[in-house]
Amino acid sequence: MRLQADFQVFLGIDQTGAVRPGSRGLRARPLHWAALEVGARQVRLVLPQTRLERFHLDSIEFGLDAARLASSSSPRIAVLLDCVLGLPLESLEWGAALDRLASEPEQFGRAPAQQFFSSLLGSDPRLPTRLCEEWAQANSVFREKPYQKNIQTGTFRLWRDLVSDPRREEWTIWPFDRSRGRFTLFEGYPSFLWRRVAGHPSRDPKSLGRWLTIAGISFTKADELRFSSDADLADSVMLAAAGWKLHAAGKLLEPFAGFFESEAFLSRGRREGWIAGLAEPQDRN
Repeated sequence: MRLQADFQVFLGIDQTGAVRPGSRGLRARPLHWAALEVGARQVRLVLPQTRLERFHLDSIEFGLDAARLASSSSPRIAVLLDCVLGLPLESLEWGAALDRLASEPEQFGRAPAQQFFSSLLGSDPRLPTRLCEEWAQANSVFREKPYQKNIQTGTFRLWRDLVSDPRREEWTIWPFDRSRGRFTLFEGYPSFLWRRVAGHPSRDPKSLGRWLTIAGISFTKADELRFSSDADLADSVMLAAAGWKLHAAGKLLEPFAGFFESEAFLSRGRREGWIAGLAEPQDRN
């Protein structure tokens, strides 16, 4: 497989909407994350020893330094993040929604997430969806139930971190901004990538090591013990690995040929965002 030089590191960051016990919603649990380093001769998995306290660039760079991922050489980094990036056209513009969130007191958890997204709906009882969600059969960020499959609270936490990041303006968020800065953020869903990229109908951490080996990704036995026994960490690994696989196939920055000139992108995708790995449905009329 030909390695592309645009990104040298791929990060996978799994969501969590849980708050720390006793914090009264003021502190969120740390995030699972994983890294893939693309070298001239090998692609290797790197698992940071500690979880990510905040989705802030300073925290990420500190973790990369600790994992010896050569941040001093300023590699370009693709970040696949398990949360919604964008809102349906029927809703408030995504940038305006983030600005509104930034002006509210910082808190985390299920209740503030429901309150915030309900405020974006207004009096309309319908749940608007993005085109990419309809194509991928993914849950809307406005859907509150079933809670165990809910992306709302995790998205709220990551948005909350994003708007509080002092270096927020350094993020390049694809596909809203097609230019590539040092850190480019992609919306990715582990369950979707397990199916679409790995070809696995279910998310089975114990099967991940075999797939990584077949994909040509090196990892240590110690790392395999960690991700094979932790479904959330395995999802982070899948996000990072699938991001590299998609990019090596030329499908991360352009999901299908002519994407940026397509009706799907021009009519909705450029304002609603897009899900990593989602191509145009073959059976669409």
